[in-house]
Amino acid sequence: MKIRFDVSVKKIVIAAISMILSVIYALGTDLSLKFAIALPIMLFCGIFVRIRIEWKWLDWIALIISSFVALTILQLETGSVINDLELKKMILNWFLALSIFLVIFLFVGKVSTTCKIGSAILFVLGFIDALVIAFRGNQISINDIYSIRTALSVVGNYKLELNPMFIFAIVIFIGYFSCLYKVGFATQKIGKWRFIGLPVIVILIMCTVFNMGQYQVATWANQGCTANGVFLEWVLEIRDLQVKEPKGYSADSIEKILEDYSTAENEEGKSPNIVVIMSEAY
Repeated sequence: MKIRFDVSVKKIVIAAISMILSVIYALGTDLSLKFAIALPIMLFCGIFVRIRIEWKWLDWIALIISSFVALTILQLETGSVINDLELKKMILNWFLALSIFLVIFLFVGKVSTTCKIGSAILFVLGFIDALVIAFRGNQISINDIYSIRTALSVVGNYKLELNPMFIFAIVIFIGYFSCLYKVGFATQKIGKWRFIGLPVIVILIMCTVFNMGQYQVATWANQGCTANGVFLEWVLEIRDLQVKEPKGYSADSIEKILEDYSTAENEEGKSPNIVVIMSEAY
């Protein structure tokens, strides 16, 4: 692998201005110092660094790294830092992100194109999720699919409040994608061998399903992104879409409960007032 630096006066001026502005912005928010350091580093890589991969096996390492970086940026867009997740949740989210990359690879057959398209898709997902969070203070949920019309009708009642980390994530993505765009991969196109990704996808998804049983959906106050991670939260919501019967529930048990009230007499001869409280907050 070769790393080359493309330096010119124009690039130096652009990099200097961008880095100074990014540091000032990071320090002017409640973001920690590590973000102020990460911004100029990523911009430096995006503007100056050009990488040439000479060994084919390094292409796969680049794809794996790219999927994790894209996931990290997606988490940042939603206002959370991926290393704040517990290790197991971080790995499960990465398995799902890597599965998306491998699905793309099945269709395009090129590692370089897969990294670019996969990173762009994860960025767009994070961008949409971040806008939803900015409007209502909570991430996108699977149930939103069933209430798109309602959401569109009330969106004007919400105020857009962008998280500083969202702006930071956009700058990071620009630097990362610029660097990714200039990477020269060793393999141009893979033929039938790309279908080896299919069993890998199955294994990754099975590992996720078998290891998520102990986790619960964290719906409110954007806890889904911060506690479970974006992808794991969505998978947990899919798992819980179907309401399970309570333990010990049966038609006979309900009939038995009603027996105590079916023979009760109304002394005043009037029908009771029944108050039903319906909550549509979910």
